Amino acid sequence: MNSQDLILGKMYFVYDIARDIRFLKYLVDEMAIPGVDFAQMKRESDLQLQATLHNLAKGLPIYNVTFRGRTPGVFFDSF
Repeated sequence: MNSQDLILGKMYFVYDIARDIRFLKYLVDEMAIPGVDFAQMKRESDLQLQATLHNLAKGLPIYNVTFRGRTPGVFFDSF
């Protein structure tokens, strides 16, 4: 997915949950910080994601997009 629509002159913030989880698991294993496990890292990551979305999308609609094969499903989440 392209995060920028050059015709409409708009940009989109794209967040891939599955990719993020894989990367967080990799980071936890790679960094091997004593006492920090995946669940703790995920909680912190989720807090940062929400702060980022709040700043990037303040007042804008947020949608969840899923795919079944190549068919997208678009669902309104919130403002």
